[in-house]
Parts: sequence; C-alpha cells; structure tokens
Amino acid sequence: MIVKRQEGKSWGKAVVVRLAADLQMDFSGVGGFLASNLWQMKSFFEAYVSSEKLAPLVREIAWGHNLIILERCTDPLEREFYFHRFATSWCSSHPSPNNIASSPRWMS
Repeated sequence: MIVKRQEGKSWGKAVVVRLAADLQMDFSGVGGFLASNLWQMKSFFEAYVSSEKLAPLVREIAWGHNLIILERCTDPLEREFYFHRFATSWCSSHPSPNNIASSPRWMS
C-alpha cells in the first residue's frame, strides 16, 4: 500500500508516521509498528517482490538477519549466498552476523 501510494505521490513521510501511530493504537500490545519499521517493510517488499528466486528464501531466516542482508548486500547473488548461510547452522556458530558485507572473507 505504501509503495503504490508513493508512486502516485499522494503519500510522504508524515503520512507514514501517522499510519504507524494509527497501527499502534489499533493493535495495542503488538510491537513493531514504528514508522522506521514501516519504511523497512517497504524496502523489504521492493527488494523481493519481483525476485522469484530470493522471495522464498526470506522466509527461512529471522527478520533481523533479513534486515542485515537487505541493508548491507545490494547484489542478488550476494544476498542469496547469505540467505543460504543463515538458513544453515552457520549463523548460530558465527560470532557476529554484523560482519556481512563488511569483510569479503566471509564469502569464501
């Protein structure tokens, strides 16, 4: 919804802030409806909506790991690599997933 409305230039930052507040009121007790999270959800949608290969992989890992991959990897092959790595036991034994894309040695 945010993506379509912004294409028509009818929504901006103030509307998303208001939407976040409305969602927080309507779903009190449920977290995650901050404006910053809505913007992350929008970016997530835009990154994977047309990717038949990557879209199923995002379901395999935690939201936080998805955000790290989304923010630090721009190349679809690199994203796929990390999706597979996080979906295996690699992420549980790796000292810090924050090293993604900050050090090419993790690609080997």
